[in-house]
Amino acid sequence: MDTLGGSVQLTNGISAGSPSWSPDGLRIAFTRSSDSGSSIYVVGRDGSALSELVSGVQAGAVAWSPGGNTIAYSTLGGSVDSHMFLFDLTTSVTTQLTQPDSINRNLSWSPDGSQAVFESNRSGIFQIYRMEADGSDVVGLSDVSGGARDPAWSPRGTQIAFASSDSGGLSIYLMQSDGSNVQILTDQAGSDYTPTWSPDCSRVAFSSDRNVAVASARNIWVASVGGSGLRQVSSR
Repeated sequence: MDTLGGSVQLTNGISAGSPSWSPDGLRIAFTRSSDSGSSIYVVGRDGSALSELVSGVQAGAVAWSPGGNTIAYSTLGGSVDSHMFLFDLTTSVTTQLTQPDSINRNLSWSPDGSQAVFESNRSGIFQIYRMEADGSDVVGLSDVSGGARDPAWSPRGTQIAFASSDSGGLSIYLMQSDGSNVQILTDQAGSDYTPTWSPDCSRVAFSSDRNVAVASARNIWVASVGGSGLRQVSSR
């Protein structure tokens, strides 16, 4: 696991996904599907100490909190609603963070773990919202006609990256953590998804279908926040 370029299989079975590292780098939370639904598990980084935390909940994306004591996850509902929950690793208590009658997903924590951003269609189309760690004080951040998705809070806490089709194609945008100063980061050469920040906040990596030979394929690209261009880092 510590060697660059190598890979180690940590799980067996089918449909393990949505991995999220613990802040100390010792464990990984992930989802696993079965006939009864999908559940949330934790495993050591060497594949040991596998344990089930939450069972049969149709779990979606998982996000370990910066403090390490809670794990947020979304549930895969129908076309009307899905919710986000918080599992406390100390008490094993699960708390619902979002309210009914909308789809809520793709949570990203603030660096200090006091707040989180997520995407929701509670206004009719998907936009980015911010809430306190306990689900209170929900505030809308984005207001773009093309909708907004895949929020990623920067490690410094000052900016949020997200994907939007506001300019036509699906592109990566940046905004301040209060929703101000929205700027486009990538052009409309393809559909860009799931931004993630470099530790020093100088670059944003994302998946994209630009320059692919197969319609369903995606590659990883990196964009400089300073605007010095794009670089493709995978080839498929």
